[in-house]
Amino acid sequence: MSEAAASLEVPFDRARLCRERHARLVEALRTQDLDVLVCLGHGNVNYATGARQPGADQSRALHRRMVAAVTADGAPPIVWTSTPELVPPHLDTDVRGALDLEWADGAAELADQLPPGRLAI
Repeated sequence: MSEAAASLEVPFDRARLCRERHARLVEALRTQDLDVLVCLGHGNVNYATGARQPGADQSRALHRRMVAAVTADGAPPIVWTSTPELVPPHLDTDVRGALDLEWADGAAELADQLPPGRLAI
């Protein structure tokens, strides 16, 4: 790496990134008069919480899908995951066990655990 390129290097502050993303989502919820945002899919959950999940084939990924809920009151997000060790501590996230959303009972369990209010998915 050249000296000029090295001087432009900025350290990656994952904690700040997580806090700023969470604040943007909370503000968007308030602006849209919504109470809860449910994030499905790895990319959406990662953006909202910083949580990661190991790569997997499609069938495994569907049955081990991460889910997150962000609320307009700014409370720590909730993450349902089979890999709790990959949820960063930066947001004091409420980490819960994974749900199998491919079946009615898993979807019902998620619905029962979601915070009350107007919901966006």
